[in-house]
Amino acid sequence: MKPPMASTSPPRALPDLSRSASPGMAQALDWVGMRNIRLPLQLDDPLCPSAVPSGVDMLINLPCAGIRGIHMSRLYTLLMRVAKAPQSPAGLIALLQQAIAGHAESRSDAARFVWHGEIVCPTGALVTPDLEGWMSHAVKLEAELSTAGAAIWLTVEATYASTCPCSASLARQLIQEQFEREHAGQGTIDLQRASDWIGRNASFATPHSQRSLAQLRVRVDPSARWDLGGLIGAADDALGTFSQGPVKRADEQAFAQRNGHNLMFVEDAARRLLSALSARYADGVIEVTHLESLHPHDAHAAVRWGAA
Repeated sequence: MKPPMASTSPPRALPDLSRSASPGMAQALDWVGMRNIRLPLQLDDPLCPSAVPSGVDMLINLPCAGIRGIHMSRLYTLLMRVAKAPQSPAGLIALLQQAIAGHAESRSDAARFVWHGEIVCPTGALVTPDLEGWMSHAVKLEAELSTAGAAIWLTVEATYASTCPCSASLARQLIQEQFEREHAGQGTIDLQRASDWIGRNASFATPHSQRSLAQLRVRVDPSARWDLGGLIGAADDALGTFSQGPVKRADEQAFAQRNGHNLMFVEDAARRLLSALSARYADGVIEVTHLESLHPHDAHAAVRWGAA
C-alpha cells in the first residue's frame, strides 16, 4: 500500500485541547504517560550486545491542577531517539531531563522510565568441554528523576535449584537404618561390600529439590555502568546451583554434587544473596521463591537493605 501523498496546502492550525481546555475536575496527578510501549532497546552492557524486544513505560507528573493534559507524542519521540543507541544509566537520566524540559508548559518536574526486557547469556557446561548454550534472565530497569534527585534500580531474575536440608537429613536417616537392618550382627564389614551396598541402595530415599526463583533488585549509581555480569555472577557464586543450559551425564552428575554441597532452605538462599550483594550495592531488595515439590504452595523469603 502506497503512503498518502503529502499535501501541498499550507499547514492548518489544529486544536490542542490539552492546552486550550481546562479539566472538568481540577486535580494534580502523580504520573501521566504511556505504558508498555513496544520497541527494541539495547543496554550499554556486554551482556546486551544488540537491541532486544522491550516494553517501556514513559511518564511525567502533572503537578498543576489547572492543566488538562500532556503531549504524549513528545515522550514517544524521545523514546524513538533512545532506541537508536545503547543506553547507560547516565543516558536514562538525560532522557528524563529532556522529558521534563519538553513539558515546561505543564510545569512538570518529575519523570519516570521503566524498561522490561530479557537478556540471553552464553553459558558452558560444568564439565564437558566445548558444550555451550544459553541462559536467559528477565531484566527490569526503573529510572526516576524529581526535585528529590535521581534514582535508578536494576532488577534481574535468576533460576536455581534448591535441595531441602530437612529432606536430605530424613533421607540419610532412612538409608542409615536400612543399612543397619541388612547388616545387623555381621560385625566388621569390608570396604568393598559397603561400597557395593551404597551403589545399590543410596537412592533408597532421596531428598526433594525444586526449581527456585531469585529476584535481585539493586540501586545503580547513575554515573556507573550496569554491570549485569557482575550482579548475575555474584548471585551464582552465592547460591552455587544456578540452572544449567546444555548437559551430558558428567555435567548432570556435577550438578547433583553441587546440590548436595549447597543444601538450603529459602531462608538460607535469601541470606546468602544478602551477604553477597550488600557488599557490592548500598541499597537493594532480594526475594526468593522455592517452587515446592513437597507442597502445592511455594516457600518465600524477602529482605531489603540500605534505603530500599
